[in-house]
Amino acid sequence: MRKIIDAHAHITHEVFDQFANALENSELTGVNIISVPQYYPSNQSLSLAQKLKERTHKDIYFTASLGFEDLKNNAKMLQSNEVSCVKIHPRIQGLSANQVKELVKKASELGINKPIIIDMFPYRSGNYRISENTPTAYEELLQYYPNQKFVFAHFGGIYLREVFMMMKCYPNLFADTSLITRYFRNSPLLDELFYFIHRLEGNRVLFGSDFPEIEFQENIDLHNAYFKKAGVKSRDVEKIFSSNYLELIS
Repeated sequence: MRKIIDAHAHITHEVFDQFANALENSELTGVNIISVPQYYPSNQSLSLAQKLKERTHKDIYFTASLGFEDLKNNAKMLQSNEVSCVKIHPRIQGLSANQVKELVKKASELGINKPIIIDMFPYRSGNYRISENTPTAYEELLQYYPNQKFVFAHFGGIYLREVFMMMKCYPNLFADTSLITRYFRNSPLLDELFYFIHRLEGNRVLFGSDFPEIEFQENIDLHNAYFKKAGVKSRDVEKIFSSNYLELIS
């Protein structure tokens, strides 16, 4: 049986049963649960992830939130084997690009070297400025921390061209396909995305859903259709569905 790992999904108490049922009824063999600070602290999200593993017996991975308070109060947890990655969500956390860079610096100084996921979907919220949270705003992080793995979530959203070129330049940059495939379904942007994936030969591209934004199996089927349309080779599909994520967290 082939492995399929969803690298980007969210769970709350309210959607737990929906999540578990969708997971059990899909081809997924594993899923990465990403904590979102607007819902729960990371330790509560981790408890839900552990409960999910007991129920479904699937491979469950966990990504904790990374913020300045997390570095003060949860540094030990962030360094533990229970955490596969950490995520910075500038819009939800109200962080400017400069604050994100400072946060990465402080995490590095504390020896927290888990892969860092940075949310890249350009919604407008509070004092957060869309123009500030662009892929190129974080290029210096890729240069200053060449041994640190970064993931640009949602393939950069509307900035997918920049992400494509940056992935060709920086071997420590990964990108996931979560949300963008649902949000821009049936648009020219999706054709561009899968063209870029084809050009990258699937390297460092992570399959993701952003569940509950889209159902797990629906997302798998959508990706398979676009892989076929774009001529993505089967060996590259295997990278995207599983081995790239396993490489990321190794």
